[in-house]
Amino acid sequence: MSRTEAPSAPSAPSGVDPAAPRRARRARGEGARSVRVELFVVAFFIGVGVLATWPLALHLGTRTPADIGDPLENIWIFDWAAHALAHNPRDLFDANMFSPEPLTLAYAENMLGLSVPVAPLIWLTGDPALATNVALIAVYALGGWSTYLLARDLTGQRCPAVLAGLLFTMGPYRLSQPAHLHVLAVYLTPLVLLLAFRLRRAPSLRLATLLGLAVGLQAWTSLTGALVTAVAVGAWLLWLLARERRAAAATLGYTCAGLVLAGLVAFPVSLPYLRLREIHPEFEHPEDAVLEFSATPSSYLSTPDRTMLVSDSPYDRFRARFTDERGAWEKRLFPGLVLSLAFIASLVALRRALPSRRRAPPEPGGTPRWVVEASSFLVLGVVAFVVSLGPKWGARDGGAPLPFALLAEVLPAGNLSRVPARVGTLVPLAMALVVALAVAAATPRARRAALAVAFPLALLELAPAPWRLPAPPARTAAHEAVAATTGFVVGLPTTEILPDAGVDASTVPLDTIHLYLSTAHHRP
Repeated sequence: MSRTEAPSAPSAPSGVDPAAPRRARRARGEGARSVRVELFVVAFFIGVGVLATWPLALHLGTRTPADIGDPLENIWIFDWAAHALAHNPRDLFDANMFSPEPLTLAYAENMLGLSVPVAPLIWLTGDPALATNVALIAVYALGGWSTYLLARDLTGQRCPAVLAGLLFTMGPYRLSQPAHLHVLAVYLTPLVLLLAFRLRRAPSLRLATLLGLAVGLQAWTSLTGALVTAVAVGAWLLWLLARERRAAAATLGYTCAGLVLAGLVAFPVSLPYLRLREIHPEFEHPEDAVLEFSATPSSYLSTPDRTMLVSDSPYDRFRARFTDERGAWEKRLFPGLVLSLAFIASLVALRRALPSRRRAPPEPGGTPRWVVEASSFLVLGVVAFVVSLGPKWGARDGGAPLPFALLAEVLPAGNLSRVPARVGTLVPLAMALVVALAVAAATPRARRAALAVAFPLALLELAPAPWRLPAPPARTAAHEAVAATTGFVVGLPTTEILPDAGVDASTVPLDTIHLYLSTAHHRP
């Protein structure tokens, strides 16, 4: 070989692709980038949770959100769970209030799916307010993130999915509910729907098991959330049967198997409520109370008391015109201006896509896949809307019967569901997912334009005004001293009952103050 002749490169062994290492490195790089993006999304929704409760993150151990009513009760629930788990787990539901009555923790939402995970924080710090406020921010963050996961699974795109998570978790109704932790804790509902859609695509025992665990865990987290999830699953099954009929048999079978597992998982936390009904058959909400907290169609145009930072004026006008003053604070369900307008635009896009195969690979019937999936959420929104109207149309004694009356009888402890309007939280969820599907199905140019407009407008509209953060009452020396004693503490009734059998709302926090102060000693 001459000096000017370059040596030939060694030949690759037969059957070995010389580009394989390069492709492997590229795949690893793409995988690392994907992980970084997903971590950024998680951080984004944690920021959403901080924003939704602002400035609570600056005062986690010293303040409560909004008032000292339900938030103090939540702190007591969390602290009692941590105390009972550490000292006497078998008597977890025999809480220290109304002693010696049994199962008094079942007089309210137990929220064990939230309180148990943060119990170590209480054991380490001795601060139940800190743990409860951390759980509150986490619930907001998880609600947005789980909605993102569902939308990303359906669309295959991140940005429309992030938009869906933002529009749902920062909606006006949810922003107005930080005192009702059990109402916000529906973050497993989108995950249940995600598993249901995967079951439709590829039925398997593994997915059915995950579905059952998710539904069962939702019952541990929040009984209100369990009702919401039951409505969501029921709506999905109705859509599945109407859409596919015989082809849905395998999916339906696996789904039913998953729901049986869900019942088994939820049984330990449901049993105290079933036993309580036997001990106190009178312990249920009368129909007039349920009607008071049933939504009406105008509830979805009624805006919450806590106005957004920017959109004061239109929200005030909506509230003045459409609010039903009976139980108004529980049923201001307006989904937001941006979400409403985006949803209307999505309906237009959906209608135009029906005869066309250009936007997505068609289903066997010729309908684009995204339209088929969007139709499921339209069914979900309609079903949730109807159930939120309560047992009778118009929330009046003489109204026509509605499905909620049957639902309350079928579900365990169903007649303890005092606020049908809370099921309305599924309506903005359904709307946000339809928007995500429509945006993802648009042309790249239209998609970029829609996202460029929707994100800043949503952030502008939904940016909440700072919350008033009252401080819990200080534990007194007397409360601390009782911790070293045994026996009972006498607590006299403080809520004032009015002649019409109502209550003086201003006196209700006195009871929650008693509950909160009992965390100093846990004496019955």
